[in-house]
Amino acid sequence: MQVGYMRNFNYPKPFVELLAKTTKYHGFDLVFFHPKDIDMKRKTVNGRILINNKWTRKEVRIPSFVDVTVHSFKYKEEFIF
Repeated sequence: MQVGYMRNFNYPKPFVELLAKTTKYHGFDLVFFHPKDIDMKRKTVNGRILINNKWTRKEVRIPSFVDVTVHSFKYKEEFIF
């Protein structure tokens, strides 16, 4: 299962890496992405997933659960999953 983590910055910060390692330990993949990485027509996200301690770009379906910051609300079109 994948969990989304949408933020306004373009590259994951150290906390996000720690969170990705924690979610992976519990059997989930954390997908980090910017609102502009969402393709609503295809219902996919071109996000980053931590693989072997390296952030790798990967296109995945929009995760069922996405953690969003209030600063992302300026991208209103992307919130209608």
